[in-house]
Order: sequence, then structure tokens, then C-alpha cells
Amino acid sequence: MREPEALSQGAGPTPEELRGAIEDPRAKLSPTALRILEATRRVIVEEGFAKCTLSRILEVSGERNAAAVKHYFGNKSGLVSVVLDTVLYDVMSTLDAPPSDQLSQQGLSRLTVQTAIVNQPSDALRILFEMLPHVLRDEQLLERLHAYYEAFYQLHFAQLRREGGSPGPGPQGADPAHASPEGLASLLSAIGDGLAIQALVRPDHFDFSETLRALDALLRRGLPSVAQDDRG
Repeated sequence: MREPEALSQGAGPTPEELRGAIEDPRAKLSPTALRILEATRRVIVEEGFAKCTLSRILEVSGERNAAAVKHYFGNKSGLVSVVLDTVLYDVMSTLDAPPSDQLSQQGLSRLTVQTAIVNQPSDALRILFEMLPHVLRDEQLLERLHAYYEAFYQLHFAQLRREGGSPGPGPQGADPAHASPEGLASLLSAIGDGLAIQALVRPDHFDFSETLRALDALLRRGLPSVAQDDRG
């Protein structure tokens, strides 16, 4: 997963340009490699990461040649890395999804709507949280996850700046009525993770509505320009 350009200088790229800079890890895979990859994702979703053995992956994929994983991915670790990349790409891609009628009718700001869209229960999020304990013990996977968070911060940062956010005063004499876009971007990512976990725990019973209204009120207080909703 390629990390987008940083936004430290000038106006920087738009959120749409940042998303466009992230490549789909599936794009260059052969049909056989794609079949193995999707079988791996399916095993993780339906049976858990602990059950994701090479023999089970081959069984689900219908691939009879055990050397196929080595040929296309190097080894199982290489396959797991690609799985993580596809999951992170899928989560980022949901930012382009249109809001549901229910979200559209609540009059929420664009930032709140995007936070809700990204963190709706999905196979990608389930796989990510299934893999997380393993990722935290693997330096290479941890770097991939770090790049994802950096990209996500940059997307929120770009959206915040487009909606009129500006850094508040520095630590000395800081005005509590103002928050920097960097801090808000990190906070939105953390809130999103928490919402995603709650939604995955009880997807049929978790109601985003009250949480989203509370988040929207906080954003409008800390960043008044989000009231000028801009979904175009």
C-alpha cells in the first residue's frame, strides 16, 4: 500500500486526489493468485485467522498445487501481507461510497457521514480486527498498518482543511475553543475504530444515530465551518 503525499506544505492535494494515489493490491494479480487471495479472506471472515492454514486456504480455493502460494506470494507471510493490503485498500475505498438515505436525511456534516460510512460492519473490517493481534507482533505488517493510519490521517486532514479548519494557537496560551486539524484527524480515526468494534460486536443492535449526532455536535462546536455541508 503506497502512502500518499504529506500535506505539510501549501494547500496540498484534495481527499479525492489522495485516494486516487492508493493502488489496489489486486490489480496485477493473476486469476489463480486472486482465487487464493479471496479464499484466504473468506477463511478469516468465516473461521477466524487462527484457522487460516495453508491446507485450509488451498481447500477453499480449490487449488490443488501446494506450490501455488509460494509461486505467487513467496510464502504464507507474503500472502498475509497482501491480504492486509487489500483490506486496508477496501476500507479506504469506502470513503467514496454514497451515504445511505438514513445518513442523508439526518443533516450530518460530511466529516461525520464519512466516519459513519467507513466504519459500517464489513468483511474488510472483520478481517482487519481478526488479524490485528498478529499484525502487532510483525514489524513488516505493523509498518503497513502505520502507512494506512498515516494515509487516513491525511485524508481527514485534507477534508478538515477543505471545510475550513485551521490550527489553533500553540501549547502556550492555547485556546480550548480551537483544535488543530492534525488533532481532529487523529481523533476521528480513533473514534472510527471504536465505532467499528462496537458495530462488529452487535451489528444488528448497534445504532449509529445517537453517536453520530453527538460527534456532529462536537465537530460543529470545534470546527464551525462543517455546518456548511459540502457533499459535492
